[in-house]
Amino acid sequence: RGQRKHDAQFLEPLEHFLPLGGTLGLLHGPAAGSGGAGPVVIAAIATGSGFAFAIGCVACIYAVAFIAMFFVPDKKGQALE
Repeated sequence: RGQRKHDAQFLEPLEHFLPLGGTLGLLHGPAAGSGGAGPVVIAAIATGSGFAFAIGCVACIYAVAFIAMFFVPDKKGQALE
């Protein structure tokens, strides 16, 4: 329940462009599903390739996110296009 409140605050600038209730459902559903599938995928990798390889895959995900942080522009406080 708290996550939906956070999503609503995040999407507040877009409420003039998007029907908010439907948008929350569209964004929250796949995000929660893919986030929930993460442990299952890592467990499957660990079962097939070993624990060390699975932990290496998790570390690579964090490395890619860290590098992407420098290339994604910060749009906070700017007008929507």
